[in-house]
Amino acid sequence: MKVQLILFFLVTSLTGFSQSDSLKQTETMFVGQSNPSHASNLYNGLEHLPYAASIEGYAYLVSDWSEGWVIYEGVEYSKVQLKYDLVKEELVVRQPNGLQVVLFSPRVKAFYFQGYLFENLPKPETKNHPDAGYYEVLQSGTIQLYAKRKKLLNETVTSTGIVKKFTGSTSYYAFKGGNAYQIRNENSLLDLMPEKKNDAKNYLKQHSISYKSNPEQTLSTIAQFYNQPAH
Repeated sequence: MKVQLILFFLVTSLTGFSQSDSLKQTETMFVGQSNPSHASNLYNGLEHLPYAASIEGYAYLVSDWSEGWVIYEGVEYSKVQLKYDLVKEELVVRQPNGLQVVLFSPRVKAFYFQGYLFENLPKPETKNHPDAGYYEVLQSGTIQLYAKRKKLLNETVTSTGIVKKFTGSTSYYAFKGGNAYQIRNENSLLDLMPEKKNDAKNYLKQHSISYKSNPEQTLSTIAQFYNQPAH
């Protein structure tokens, strides 16, 4: 599913809720082989300082560095070492010399690594539109499904001192027909497709997909079911 989504994302334009340029119109650069001026653009930014090792868990989407691509200032950079900081909601790149740099978010259009595709949604134009920032693309089509992933650094006072721990949360949003909706449960997504609601429910039942067991898989399956071409 992820591979199909990436191919779709690369050959089609972003939606009206996102930036207007098409990804296919971006210039591709391979870090280490690209024009030095372009590479310097990618590596300009504030230094990212790692979190203390004593904190339980990790602040990032994936704990280790991952090779991926990022579209920055209209240029696609491939084979880039990336981390996504979910606490500060910042995309971090690692320079060849090991220095960690935070990319300036307004200049990031999208990025991808380890099967995760994120799009930078712009400033809200309607009250129901989610806040600006990075959202993972779960499904594209008539219904677009996004996940907003965050982490918090929590502190708990114990008899032995202060325990610091990262905790995560995910919220979901759907776009359909020019409108945005926060998806709080299975029914809130099914309500966006009254003509296929019962068929979608039957499909979930036939494939033993349960919202209680796996909310994200359920929502993604519902959106994918709705978006598939009619036979």
